[in-house]
Amino acid sequence: SGNIATLTTSSNLTTSIVLWDGQTVVLDYPANTKVSRAWFRSLYESASAAHVLHYLATPDPLCLKRIDKRIRELHGAGAALS
Repeated sequence: SGNIATLTTSSNLTTSIVLWDGQTVVLDYPANTKVSRAWFRSLYESASAAHVLHYLATPDPLCLKRIDKRIRELHGAGAALS
């Protein structure tokens, strides 16, 4: 949840401004907790914007594999999911 707190602090204003301007915004973040879903909801509600939720039913092992791959691509071969 620390990452969500940092993310929300840095993203709220920018996302809201873009939504208020009538632009489409795509956010690719997990919304698997009540707190993260409330954050998403606050963004589109504060801008009176419509929203669409795309739910991907991906098994946890595949998600973890993808996360590990992203970490390695961003931080090098020695990095790993902790």
